[in-house]
Amino acid sequence: MMDAQTTHMPKTPLSKAVSADARIRVGVAGMAPMFAIGLASLLHDSPKVEIVQADILEMLRDPTLCVIMLGAHSDAALLQLMTTVRVYREDVRMIVLSAASTEESILKVIAAGAKGHVHEAATIAEVEQAIQIVASGSVWAPRRVLSMLIEQLTYASPTSGSIRAALTKREREVLELLIAGHPNKAIAQALGIGEQTVKAYVSKLMRKVGVQSRTALTMRAVEHAWLDTSRSSF
Repeated sequence: MMDAQTTHMPKTPLSKAVSADARIRVGVAGMAPMFAIGLASLLHDSPKVEIVQADILEMLRDPTLCVIMLGAHSDAALLQLMTTVRVYREDVRMIVLSAASTEESILKVIAAGAKGHVHEAATIAEVEQAIQIVASGSVWAPRRVLSMLIEQLTYASPTSGSIRAALTKREREVLELLIAGHPNKAIAQALGIGEQTVKAYVSKLMRKVGVQSRTALTMRAVEHAWLDTSRSSF
């Protein structure tokens, strides 16, 4: 069983309230067809969840849809899907279903707007519970990740505007690739610089922001929108 724990975070109002006895309508997008069909089949008889399968824009025009579960074959595709959802329906709550298990990868999708992260190996009962928790306004993620998220939000920088303005062009390039999840070696190759130089830039960025880890750095950057991440490969 996944090490999952929920916490109450600021709620986003739904366009339509979900009554206690209503099935939660959940759209699925970005998943392999067989995976989506399997999920719909397993939840077909659920008294609490109804899976909706359609084109993503068609789903987002459905005012009764309150949760959308996203999967993607790449980080870039996932970010694009999340951006599309935010543009068309800010009230819809997103859950990311993926094979990612590191704190950094889960924190990124939550910082980018997801209200939950479910591992592909989760049981159908856990998926159903995650949907209910997210629909109610809470966040679903592993306990260790929620602890880190709360810590990062608690110590958010009050000078984020000045930090954004202070970033050099190269620092922005490094940070964009860092947010995209690239390791130092890949960042170095992409920018045509040495790996040690990348490490120096990352260290300098952490000092500027006042954090102690790459995870905290990327969390702060996404949270305060220091970069136009819709252009990155996330």
